[in-house]
Amino acid sequence: SNRNGRIQQTKYDVKESNYDALLTASGNLSGDFTGNFSVGASLLKQKYERQGWDGRNFKAEGVYSITNCQDFYPSYYLSQKEMQSAYFMGQIGYKNYLFLDITGRNDWSSALGKDNYSFFYPSVSTSFVFTDAFGISSDIFTFGKVRASWAQVGNDSDPYLTQSGYNSYTTSFNGHSYASMSNQIPLFNLKNELTSSWEVGGDIRFFQNRIGLDVTYYNGKTTNQILPVTIANASGYSRVVINAGEIENKGLELVLNANPFKTSSGFRWDLAFNYSKNQSMVVELAPGIETYTIASNYPNNIEARPGEAYGNIVGYAFKRAPDGQRIVGPGGSYQRESQKSVLGNITPDWIGGLNNTFSFKGLSMN
Repeated sequence: SNRNGRIQQTKYDVKESNYDALLTASGNLSGDFTGNFSVGASLLKQKYERQGWDGRNFKAEGVYSITNCQDFYPSYYLSQKEMQSAYFMGQIGYKNYLFLDITGRNDWSSALGKDNYSFFYPSVSTSFVFTDAFGISSDIFTFGKVRASWAQVGNDSDPYLTQSGYNSYTTSFNGHSYASMSNQIPLFNLKNELTSSWEVGGDIRFFQNRIGLDVTYYNGKTTNQILPVTIANASGYSRVVINAGEIENKGLELVLNANPFKTSSGFRWDLAFNYSKNQSMVVELAPGIETYTIASNYPNNIEARPGEAYGNIVGYAFKRAPDGQRIVGPGGSYQRESQKSVLGNITPDWIGGLNNTFSFKGLSMN
């Protein structure tokens, strides 16, 4: 009971430091070729510190100060992570209509396993402005470009998934201090997640850029996902960290730009419409794991199951009569099925947006 008063104070100290160095060179390689090249390095340091004080049983009534408490319970938490990176990027252009871009990055993360601190991920892309290459000059067809790319992206984790420790408390029993172990089994050789993807697309414009269409199709997969998996409490733990699973994402993105109206006095109306559709499929999880719970709110779960869409909402559906109406039970509430089934998915069928911009002599309104 805290009828004699209680006060809690918490202090947070969050700090992130970024240090970057970049060296760039560019110029003409020959009469037709141009190029640029950059190398760089970066350092990221993150620190999260939380200090708490829980005071109970006031000495003097109505004095809300931690020093006015007879019983005092402090708490402390510290989290730190460091990421060191080195990277390069370069581009070669031919006659300003054909381009090749190559990048590479290597990260060293303190959050990963001891032998897996380092991970590398490259990318390569190319684009071709065929209207310039073939000398297409028309009031109708203004600009045309096609592009293709392949890339990998690495990702580390939150800190301390590779270590197990104790939580220490100020309370004691028979003169012995009290502490508890973490309820999560660490993964000592934790690896980075890796996403590999490719995409193709095009950008075409008409009527002196008054109408433009940009289309992209992409396909990618993520492997070595870092997952905290629920296990039986009889083991003494509630979760175990694993590197497993493969998720596939593919979809279409479309952007349509148009300038329906403009005047010689400077007034113009610009319109932009975007559309995207993504399909996410669970290819596989860890051996022996048929379901991974992403989120839970009884009696429904958001789950990932091999061979099914990522983010399915699984729960009890309503019982329905042959004509589709929900069946009402004796107590006046709707009856539910005895087995769980897929009720929906957290991913929208598609996403779209429309933006209008009106501008006149330096003033604009969206």
